[in-house]
Amino acid sequence: MPGIDLAWFRNKETTINLIRQLKYVDMPSKISPTVNYNNIMYAVAGEAGARVAKMSYADLIITKIFEPLGLKYAGLSLPEMERRPNYAMPYFAANFEEAKMGILEEGYMDKIHMADAPAGDIYMNVLDLAKWGRVILKEGELDGKQVLNKASIQETLLPQNFIKGERQRDFAPTVGYGFGWVLNTYKGHTIFCHCKNLISISHFKLPLQ
Repeated sequence: MPGIDLAWFRNKETTINLIRQLKYVDMPSKISPTVNYNNIMYAVAGEAGARVAKMSYADLIITKIFEPLGLKYAGLSLPEMERRPNYAMPYFAANFEEAKMGILEEGYMDKIHMADAPAGDIYMNVLDLAKWGRVILKEGELDGKQVLNKASIQETLLPQNFIKGERQRDFAPTVGYGFGWVLNTYKGHTIFCHCKNLISISHFKLPLQ
């Protein structure tokens, strides 16, 4: 699927209607051997999962992930987060020098729900984020109990494709891409991350897909 993320950005059309329009996308004649970063197909996967479970995508995430893992401070969408009494706003700097001087501009709270929400429209506090990370590292286990399907977690952490890019010192010569995870090693230590540009791994974050 070509990268058409911008066509969905701040789009007020329903996700299912946007998915129906994908049949008009000009598809490439050959499948690429490398990663083509694309949030749209995560939206399709999220809708498919919700339909199989016979519930909305939001209810699916709440009942299958938030509640079993005890993520009490997690939710979906910025408008929902804004109703919470304590949340963090993003801040931006024009360049690194201004960032060091504290010259920052406050971001905004988007009122429009993400049409491609399964690609990353979940919020949570740092404690829930750490818990989520531990569950992934333990392949779906929490406090000695298997709360997420182990085989499914293992599958997401297997390289399904490869990422082009220059080799970086002390990192693996080949970077894999699983289902939402960039798979790498640093000095022999395994790295699971979801990187901003899939090449630089200077900023780690846990994916919320």
